[in-house]
Amino acid sequence: MRGLPALYREYAQDVVDPEHVVEVRKDLVARQQHLGPVAVASRDADPEDHLRGMICRQEVEAAINLQNKEKFTNNNVVPEFDPKSKNQTIDTWLNKVKECSEIYGWDSKQTTHYALPKLVGTAKKWYEGQPSVLHTWDEWAQKLKSAFPSYENYGHLLTEMLAKRAKFGEDLEEYFYEKLIALNRCGIVGRNAIDCIVYGIDDRSVRYGAEAVGFEDVDKLLGYLRGVKHERSDKKSSRPVAETLRKSVKNDLGRVIKCFNCHETGHVISGCKKNYRKVPKMQTYWARRS
Repeated sequence: MRGLPALYREYAQDVVDPEHVVEVRKDLVARQQHLGPVAVASRDADPEDHLRGMICRQEVEAAINLQNKEKFTNNNVVPEFDPKSKNQTIDTWLNKVKECSEIYGWDSKQTTHYALPKLVGTAKKWYEGQPSVLHTWDEWAQKLKSAFPSYENYGHLLTEMLAKRAKFGEDLEEYFYEKLIALNRCGIVGRNAIDCIVYGIDDRSVRYGAEAVGFEDVDKLLGYLRGVKHERSDKKSSRPVAETLRKSVKNDLGRVIKCFNCHETGHVISGCKKNYRKVPKMQTYWARRS
């Protein structure tokens, strides 16, 4: 650090502490802009100081990137794996772990660190029963495949997929996701998957509407089903108002109707429970007119 330019020398020790890295970088950039490139490190005046300054700056950038990477991976993005859940097989889960390791740049130790805590249910009990944990991630993956084989009879998968139907009045969005999981297990994608989803809807108006549109994208089909869901919710919310209005009209009509036998309102003479009293025709006529 003795040979570093004065501007970098005072920051060399702070770089070691990740909490100050961002502040150091902001301060360094501000001073560079204020002093100018010649005052920081002049290539013509002292090439050696300029080179040392470049190295120090690279170390600062490396420390910043390391800190950002650690913050980036604090949240474990690996999904849970439960052998009893039919949403994903062990092969599907291992493939997701592999993709996460490629995205975030994990090595074997980091992959093991993030993946194994996501074992739940019988998989967690299996892990706790292992006599040793000194394995690479590739070795863990092979052991998991052997412990939880993912072979399933394709005919059985098709039967389960076809059995998932949306009965009249059921939540179409929830049905969509359950059906899509079953289709993924069967390896059915694209337009064939859309046809299977639409075919499983018992409500003819919804099914015929989806068939008429001819969706090519499952996401657009999901948007259509969500629209139907909101439309149903609006109809349900309007029913209490309509029911109240209907009862109000009925009560008003009941107050207008008058019995010509007992002269009370709310019923006609045919529904009167009191003794029948003969009413002259002329009186009945004028009573109706009034």
